[in-house]
Amino acid sequence: MGRIACNYYVDCSTMSYFMSNLNAYTKQIQFLYHLAQASEFKQLEARKEEHEELKYLCQDVQFVEIDRACFNEAHTKVLVLLECYLRKIPVKTFSLISDMAYVAQNVARLIRAMFEIALQKNFANLAKIALNWCKIIDKRLTPNDHAMKQFCLDSSFGKLTNASEKVTKYGYLKDEIVYRLKQFDITLDMINDKELNEAKRFLPPAMQDDLYKFASYIPYFDIEVVCQPITRAILKVQVTLVADFEWNDRWNGKSEPFWIMVDNETEILHSEFFMLHKKDVRKTFTKLKNEEGVSLTFFIPYEVQEGETRIGAGQYYNLTLLSDRWYDISYYKEINLGELDVPDEDFPSTKLLQLRPMSIRGLGNDKFEALYEEKFKFFNPVQTQVFHTLYHTDSNVLIGAPTGSGKTIMAELAMLRVFKNTP
Repeated sequence: MGRIACNYYVDCSTMSYFMSNLNAYTKQIQFLYHLAQASEFKQLEARKEEHEELKYLCQDVQFVEIDRACFNEAHTKVLVLLECYLRKIPVKTFSLISDMAYVAQNVARLIRAMFEIALQKNFANLAKIALNWCKIIDKRLTPNDHAMKQFCLDSSFGKLTNASEKVTKYGYLKDEIVYRLKQFDITLDMINDKELNEAKRFLPPAMQDDLYKFASYIPYFDIEVVCQPITRAILKVQVTLVADFEWNDRWNGKSEPFWIMVDNETEILHSEFFMLHKKDVRKTFTKLKNEEGVSLTFFIPYEVQEGETRIGAGQYYNLTLLSDRWYDISYYKEINLGELDVPDEDFPSTKLLQLRPMSIRGLGNDKFEALYEEKFKFFNPVQTQVFHTLYHTDSNVLIGAPTGSGKTIMAELAMLRVFKNTP
């Protein structure tokens, strides 16, 4: 946790507060409240000249929950100014303008720190909430905005420095299109399937073409998941991601960052960050699609009742692919554990026998004994038990023992047999 605090320049009292109050069941409202309690904002209590405007702004709060009677407290002021920043609500008081800029600059790194805390503590829901808010702040959107809003001119995504009148007209998606999508609840999946339903009546063919063009830049994947039980407690998961979208350097850059998570709705069992590069996909027709895809392999734990050959019906894990750049872009795959056949029994481990420790004199070679006589006189119990097999036979041996069990000495015993037989 110290590394996270140093990486994001988080005050030690803020980190202590986050560690004490964030948990696996933290909801979005609680998440924002904890964010506003950071010690970085403790000096932002309302000034006398700000009271009237803060009272007015508190009446129009939509996606944060505040106590309007506490408008002059620092945490309430932070939440109000954060919403004003995201909704682009103008404030008049000069000190509020300055404080809003301060809030906007600090929440981005604090939320990133909260996201990494959630990953470290394996809080699945909290990690997804924090990552979603990271993208909301980065794009200056609101939690209620449509994902296509990222292509509009007032979004801070895909900005062009030479925004001439022609670029402004043709380089962004029109707000009217996004408004219609929001009005008729048109999802990205419906856009990809070209099912605009009622919204089609309000969008002329030219607008529909623009919509499909910009939607094709959003990373879309065909996901295939193959699970294979290795033991009765370890599951091998192989995920193949086939990119199926049009790569545009302006919107996609040189690479696309993603997080892949596997959870059981409360605890993260595995999380991994990876980058999808433009060079990793090959161009076929107008789509960038790599038929082989990007392959990720990892191992996760699972549980099966003793004596059973299948996991209980209805048990499943959630595999989530989350974009680290695009707001509201995520893909879900359910891993049904009830369909997996598990091994009958674990391979039994060899019991450690109660043997008398063997002396190094058992090596029967003065030069070999000289290697160890200054370190120890007797082999330890594990070394004693495997001594005959390693030193007197050519049998294949697999040794698994805890750290500090003397496995290096055991390997040397096998080497000494070779030196003895073939000097």
